[in-house]
Amino acid sequence: MPFFPMYCMRFTVAVERAFKGIWRFSAVALVVSLVATLGSLYLSERAHFTPCRLCWYQRIAMYPQVALLTAALIARRRDVGLYSTTLAVIGGVISCYHMLLERFPSL
Repeated sequence: MPFFPMYCMRFTVAVERAFKGIWRFSAVALVVSLVATLGSLYLSERAHFTPCRLCWYQRIAMYPQVALLTAALIARRRDVGLYSTTLAVIGGVISCYHMLLERFPSL
């Protein structure tokens, strides 16, 4: 019988560490998306760089991340990871295609 309480305590500690890791990941993702959003707004509104069509598609994938991750951190929700990852992957694919077009214009 002494094994069971020790096992429960170890499991509880492992779960607490996992949750701390998830919140740190969400916080870092929020900071990255906020910096990307503010940077793109600065470049288009203050520096007067006109974004191309693919830049707009990348922004469409990035801008909702700030609201999504902020709401997830406030409500302590862990299930937004799928939505956030989906948006990030879509934006990343568009970004890779955009970089390929800039590097090899004949594509």
